Amino acid sequence: MATILEVPCHRYCGKDLVAQLTTEPGTVFCPVRQGHYTLRPEELVRQALVWFLVEGAASALAWANQLRFAVEKSSLDVSAFHEAPRTESRFAPHMPVVIFETKRIERDSDDDVATDEQLQGYMVRERCREGFIFNGRQAAWLSLAGEFTAPAWTKTVIADLSDAEARIAQAAGTVAARVAECEAVFKRAANGDFASLRALVAEFGGGGGLTFFLSVKSDGYPGPVRAFHLKVASADLITYRSRGAGGKHRLELTSQNFHALRSIEPVAG
Repeated sequence: MATILEVPCHRYCGKDLVAQLTTEPGTVFCPVRQGHYTLRPEELVRQALVWFLVEGAASALAWANQLRFAVEKSSLDVSAFHEAPRTESRFAPHMPVVIFETKRIERDSDDDVATDEQLQGYMVRERCREGFIFNGRQAAWLSLAGEFTAPAWTKTVIADLSDAEARIAQAAGTVAARVAECEAVFKRAANGDFASLRALVAEFGGGGGLTFFLSVKSDGYPGPVRAFHLKVASADLITYRSRGAGGKHRLELTSQNFHALRSIEPVAG
């Protein structure tokens, strides 16, 4: 039989916040994954945060139209991706907004170097500049400045989730503006501009979760190519892998044989 379990969820707008979680014997329901999961201490904290993001915060309704939340995807406890309507439907990259790292309530997180380094590693890997550490009673915001290859970190203690709410909204706006910029670059690459393709590869090509659908000239005639794990080798050379080529062999794309970029989309399946 389903019951409601009240779980402490820090403070919000100056008052103690309690998450209302739906549970069944030994399990808790996750509204993001749409299923029941073992009622562990870590899962309780994770679901308290999920409840805040999808229901408890005043901004939850707005976030539903701006962000796509994921739970336990790519080793991330909770993550938020840009999910606003696009002007260019063929351009659908993964644009992370915030990565959330949760720990059980008994684990002190204020001076937890291991947790900081864990979240920092995720942020660099996912190319995300904002992160949040949460254990139900303590919270901290982590920001990345500089290049991802040489990051500078700022950690701020969050005494009230209204501060985190404002930071999530700001991060969502920043990423939305970046997506709009990249959509303009995509349109130029779709028209055959190699420099624009090179810029998109530098931004999105390194991960394995996206496929670049290309039109590449061979013997003077353009043909379709599905490329992934792309890298900028030089101003005039991009290397990539293609499942059709087999193995780990990297293929080469130059400004001379590039015809057009058809789409950037998540890998199917």
